[in-house]
Order: sequence, then structure tokens, then C-alpha cells
Amino acid sequence: MDEEQKRIVEEEARRCDFLANRLVNESQEDYEKRLNRQALELLPLDNYSNTIIKKYSKEVGLYYEYKNCDNNNIILESSFNRVIDVLHNKDWAILSAFRSEFDLQTNIKRNRILRSKLNSKQSGPHQLVGHWREAPEGVDYNDATENQLTDVVERTYLVPRPQNMGYEDFKNWIASLLTIEGVTQDCGIIHKYSISDKIQQGKISVENSEYFLLFPNGTTTLLGKNLTANKIAQAYSQYVRKLNVPFVFEGIETPSSISGRMMFRSAGINYL
Repeated sequence: MDEEQKRIVEEEARRCDFLANRLVNESQEDYEKRLNRQALELLPLDNYSNTIIKKYSKEVGLYYEYKNCDNNNIILESSFNRVIDVLHNKDWAILSAFRSEFDLQTNIKRNRILRSKLNSKQSGPHQLVGHWREAPEGVDYNDATENQLTDVVERTYLVPRPQNMGYEDFKNWIASLLTIEGVTQDCGIIHKYSISDKIQQGKISVENSEYFLLFPNGTTTLLGKNLTANKIAQAYSQYVRKLNVPFVFEGIETPSSISGRMMFRSAGINYL
């Protein structure tokens, strides 16, 4: 670990110690206000750029990294599929505070607020990275020239259901988080896993893996069963982003250093 990495780790450790301890003569109200202010502090891992570069290494295979950004985490191309496999028998949701009408820095701050709400229930999210190319206003994507298309990167959170929360409570909680600072998303995606009994030459257990659109009022619409990662990305693009352009989840952000792993752990962010 070099000197700069040590400095970052030490600063983060001091910040966490400060968060954890109520100061002498500090009222409960002031303590909670201070925690809220500190909880929304932007860290380098909260930042990202709209340009990602594809790379390869023998250690991790294909991956992406952000260009011209102090966030040095990598985006593993295979990680989304791996997380879907690991969580196949769990309930989880995909949501974001990203809105296309806001600029990058506003969206970063909105997602930071969302992450603080997720962390309040000890539901550590995975930072999922979506990507598409946008045509200028008034130009159809299929008619746009290569130099007219602009890269757009969106950070989305994949959130496992906390163990101490039932599915209905989880669904309603996620629905409530579709509104951040008075601005409401059209919907999110929620995965429900269950086991049912089927009588067929004796009783057998059947696994059910169902995907739903989840709306802010808590209602759901079935998307399908046993969806692949590509199908999930298509559903997100069509129904959540309402994009008529190619969209892909490039992967999940993963720390590229020991200090990065420590910061992820401190910030309550999951990775594989």
C-alpha cells in the first residue's frame, strides 16, 4: 500500500470513528443531524464518469474502468451474471435515483442519498453499471451518425432483501425508495424466490424465480420467470429507462486495491 492509499484509509477510519461516537455535551438531536450530514458525504467511490474504457488482464479477464475520474474501481464484465447466480434463491431488487433530466453530479448526489437509505437497513447494495449511447434531441438513434452519439453511464443498485425483513415489507420499502427528494421513478425491478409443492407421482418441491416491475405505490406486474442477465437488462431499458436504444449492464463495480476494499466495507457496499 503506497502513502496515498494509507492516507485515504486513515482518513476514512477517522471519519468512521467520528460517526460512531456521540460527542460530549451533544444532544441526541444534534448527534442525529451530524450523522445525517456525514452519511451523505461524497467519497471517491461515489464518483463516476460517462466514459468507460474496456481493458483486459490475466488476473480478472475483461473489465472496464472510468476515464478521467478519481474513482479507480473496476467494473467486472462477468460480475452481473455471477451475482444473479449467487442470489438465485434470494429476493432482491434493482433501483436507481438516476434521472436523465439531471446532470451527472446531481445524479451522483441523488444516488448517494439512496445508498444512505439502503445502508440504514443494513442492506448493502451492489453498484451495477448500465451503459447506452444517446442521440441528440430531435435525432432518432438509428439515424444518428457515430460522432453524434454520446455515451451515458448510469449507476444502479442491486439490493438483496435483509434477512430480518419479509418479502412484503421489502417490496414496500423498495417502492418507497423510488422517490428521492420529491422526484419519483416510474418503477424498479424486484426478484421473488419461492418454493412450492407439486403433486406429481408423489410430492416434489418446485423452485419459483419470478421477476416483477415494481411501481411506487407498491403494485407489481410480472415480467417473467427465470430471466437471464440480458433479459433483465432489456426489461430495465424498456420499462424503467424507457429507452429505444441498445442498453447493457456492463458489470458491477469492484475495488481494485486493498484500500478500496476497506472503503467498500466501510461504506456498506457489496461486491464479489
